[in-house]
Amino acid sequence: MPLWSNISYPDTEEAQERLKRTAGQYNKKLMRHARLTGQDMEFIHSLIAHGLGGGLQNLLDIIQSGCFKGTRGKMHFGALSALGEPAHSMGVGAYDNGWGVLVIDRTQVIQREDTVGRGEQYMVPLTDFYSIVFPRQVAEVIREILPKNIPLPPIQSYEELAEQIEKKPIE
Repeated sequence: MPLWSNISYPDTEEAQERLKRTAGQYNKKLMRHARLTGQDMEFIHSLIAHGLGGGLQNLLDIIQSGCFKGTRGKMHFGALSALGEPAHSMGVGAYDNGWGVLVIDRTQVIQREDTVGRGEQYMVPLTDFYSIVFPRQVAEVIREILPKNIPLPPIQSYEELAEQIEKKPIE
């Protein structure tokens, strides 16, 4: 991947840190709520992310197909609270090079994976994602250049998603 494929601005790191902190606090509240209410921990609606490591072309391919294609048994998503941190065998990190991060409720992925066998492909419609997140400067441009008639989740900056999560009720 060429070096120019990574996008960063002076405020990117600070905005990512705020989003990671906010997502981590939100997911902890969800787990605490699940324990108190006796919910099955498998079905906690925590927010996870898939980084678009292939750059803008990766995002455009997903938009054109209208869905994210994954393979059951392969780690595609990581914790939003570990955004930008390298994934390891536990699948903790969600890669972020500034070209977009797909954010989704974890249960949406589990439901799709459960419809196929190990090693088989599953698809998640783009409209099932919670958000596509970019550095603020990139989000502004992407919102302007994408046609308005394409069904997409909200295009947001790190800051906008952090503010939305802060207001999101625990269910």
